[in-house]
Amino acid sequence: MRRARPFAPSLSRDDSRQLVRSLVTLGGPIALQNLIGSSLNMLDTVMIGSLGTAQIAGVAIANQIFFLLNLFLFGTGSGTAVFTAQYWGNRDLAGIRRSLGACLVVTMSGALLVFALSQAIPRQLIALFSPDPEVIGYGSRFLRVVSIGFLFQGVSAGYIYVLRSVERTRMALVAGAASLALNTFLNWCLIFGHLGAPALGVEGSGIATATARFVELAIVIAAVYRRKSRSPLAARPREMFRLDPYFFRKFVAVILPVVGNEVGWALGLVVEMAVFGHMGTASVAAYNIADTAIKLVIVVFFGTTNANAIIVGKRIGQQDRDGAVRAAGFCMRLAPALGAVLGGVLAALSLVVPGLFNVDPQVRLFAATAMVIYGCGMPLRMFNWHMIVGIMRAGGDTRFAMAMDVGGTWLVSIPLVAVAGLLLGAPFWLVYVATMMEDIPKAIIGVRRVRSLKWLNDLTGRPAPEAQPPVG
Repeated sequence: MRRARPFAPSLSRDDSRQLVRSLVTLGGPIALQNLIGSSLNMLDTVMIGSLGTAQIAGVAIANQIFFLLNLFLFGTGSGTAVFTAQYWGNRDLAGIRRSLGACLVVTMSGALLVFALSQAIPRQLIALFSPDPEVIGYGSRFLRVVSIGFLFQGVSAGYIYVLRSVERTRMALVAGAASLALNTFLNWCLIFGHLGAPALGVEGSGIATATARFVELAIVIAAVYRRKSRSPLAARPREMFRLDPYFFRKFVAVILPVVGNEVGWALGLVVEMAVFGHMGTASVAAYNIADTAIKLVIVVFFGTTNANAIIVGKRIGQQDRDGAVRAAGFCMRLAPALGAVLGGVLAALSLVVPGLFNVDPQVRLFAATAMVIYGCGMPLRMFNWHMIVGIMRAGGDTRFAMAMDVGGTWLVSIPLVAVAGLLLGAPFWLVYVATMMEDIPKAIIGVRRVRSLKWLNDLTGRPAPEAQPPVG
């Protein structure tokens, strides 16, 4: 009897409809919340962009520091969700709360480290991305102020990622919406000096963003611990932070590869951005304008990959291994089709988004080019996202996922980008194409891994039955 292969057409029409409904119900609020988070950074970039190219480049580079932290938080949160989604499948509240406590310890440690570096050596951090003294000046001033918000983000991220894994997605959405509204208003006041406020420029934007992050945290904590919420996360400190050496070792063994995956991949992006920075201020400004637009489009996949992981992880926790395999296969077929549609949307936006920024025509052209290239590569990239984040991590196969993802970035894209951009002096569009080349080997290796079923592991500690081949 052959082994289960996720690409086999084994889902009934009713099963397919149920999975689509679950993806929309879970993924929709997650996507919207990520859209709000991306909008906070885009808001800073667009408003500061009206002040000039050096200001937009400086703020965009400082936001890359936050992007690194955010990926660390995402890695920690999605690694924790490997446990909490499976615990949620068998309604193990003690396991969920213990996982939340461990998650908060890790996220706060990362946030404190990045905050300390941003306060102590902000100019050196910005100088890693651009040698332009004016860009370094604006970026370091913004980073020193906005990094205060990193501390609030470190706590809220822990709660938000675990809330998602137990199918409580609306709280984070409401908190994010309030945060965006406040950030918009404070940006308008503090950047330009409206309503009697001082015109603080880049520092004003940093104050607005840090304040918005504090409000987001306050709303999340209030929602979790209000009396009528009945949230599975409403735990006493001793329930979350009780020392359990066996659990913590298991937690670290799973989560470290996820954090290493995100940080390793993010550092690859840092190197790529540094290459564009050394190609000139126009190149790095265009890279960041395109990146801002790309993040607004791919929030849909933050929703679907997280929903994919929740669905698969919950079924593993319920001992429904066959159901987990069928859900994995369905999402792998859906991802490239949805990627093609949204890739077309991104390409169309390339005609509009660059014109929103007060930059040179060459910067606009470069940014539009990058958006079109990313749009063409989106079906394959989103396919890989679903394999790594939505399937392998949900099954606890985090070490292989890290090796495949980070290896593709550092062994394929980084060498190609460095050679093209620094040694050969290739044009902007060709260097940007090089950033997408890692997706080809990742897809080939990932498909073989998923079909082998070696990714499917029950982390709740119970013996699990073997997955049966799907019918069809």
